[in-house]
Amino acid sequence: MSQINRLTPEQEALIPVYQQKWREIAISVEPINHQQATAAVETLYTALDKPKPKIRFFDGPQELEELLDERSLVALRQEFGLPQMLMMPIAGKIMLSIEQQLEKSVWQQLYEQFMNQQAQQLMTHRLVAMGTLLTQLNPSEPHREEMLAQIPQDLLNMLWSNQQQQWRQNLLQQPGGDIVLGIGDWFSQQWQPWGQGLDNLFWQPLIQPRLDELAEYFKPLLANVGTIMAGMGVSIHFFQDAPMPLFDFCIQVLSCNYDRSLWAALQGISTECGTIIPCENVCLVINRPCRLLLDEQNRLHGEGEPAIAYPDGSYLYFFHGVNLPPKYANVHPNQWPASWLLTEENAELRRVLIQGIGYARICQELAAVELDSWREYSLLRIEQQVDIEPIHLLKMTCPSTGFIHATRVPPTIQSAREAIRWVNWDVDPQDFAMES
Repeated sequence: MSQINRLTPEQEALIPVYQQKWREIAISVEPINHQQATAAVETLYTALDKPKPKIRFFDGPQELEELLDERSLVALRQEFGLPQMLMMPIAGKIMLSIEQQLEKSVWQQLYEQFMNQQAQQLMTHRLVAMGTLLTQLNPSEPHREEMLAQIPQDLLNMLWSNQQQQWRQNLLQQPGGDIVLGIGDWFSQQWQPWGQGLDNLFWQPLIQPRLDELAEYFKPLLANVGTIMAGMGVSIHFFQDAPMPLFDFCIQVLSCNYDRSLWAALQGISTECGTIIPCENVCLVINRPCRLLLDEQNRLHGEGEPAIAYPDGSYLYFFHGVNLPPKYANVHPNQWPASWLLTEENAELRRVLIQGIGYARICQELAAVELDSWREYSLLRIEQQVDIEPIHLLKMTCPSTGFIHATRVPPTIQSAREAIRWVNWDVDPQDFAMES
């Protein structure tokens, strides 16, 4: 079969159709159907020749956390088995099969259009929320210390193995990376005794600190069962959800060959389930959110109201993708006082407050000092320590309406005309006035 070397205009016109199709699936707030979700999970396990699991349904992260927090890691491992990366190998196989049927330029074009940052944010919004919720629902310190002592070595080994696989994938993307890995694998298989000697002499001293560092990184996270479950869920679903519009387009529009059983498994999980955390013996299925608000860049965003909520009563406030603490969340950004900037220590939250309050109100409420002026423009400085670096603003007052507009400029700028040139891409305001 020859490779597809270009898209027809009719095919290109269908790209936004498939993007919208999967956007509607991603933002759905319809409760899942337990019978259909069960069938989808069983199809997934069957596609990978695994025994059908017991399925447990939850109405949200809080309900899941309550169950997880009742059990030790040892008890969970015995009941659930280890978390399983089921969708990742399926998505990988489908992606490899489709990629081989397209010329590199066509594949790159489609990959960039379907796998852009906004698409990835859209497909993982519920996982961001679930991870945030489960991380916030921390167990008590005694329980935490108990969990730290119970982290099974095989779980750390699995995480280490996954990290190694990620490094291999990163290496494969580099020029000559496949050759390096091929040589390494060949030595490993053909020269095992000699290779083991080199491994003990050279490789282990280099890799052991990284392994120890990784273990220390994972252990505090694993102390909260909800965090590790959320982390596995994010890894699982990112590789499952993000490429779905791309796969669907290539299969339906470009008529690419594919494995029907694998595609049915992947499609069923994406369309019939909310979030799943598959384990060896049990598959945890969390309902879709009952409320979901996104901004124009597909980031979780609500103004004075929760951006996402689940049927179990758990909810979170976000402002353009940033999780808000309760003291800001219940107030509409129009009512945020600029004085909050003087006491907020978190740099990211200060950035959110600046964005929500706006420079015009910051000028008025924090009594900005005028450094220079030119016609209807003023160069102002905020005296209080609000941001990491000093805030200099170019303020313009509209002569007809009195509306104030303020734009931030570099703190090195000391005159209004210089600030105007900077805002207008180095065009002098006198020249700009003459042209207009």
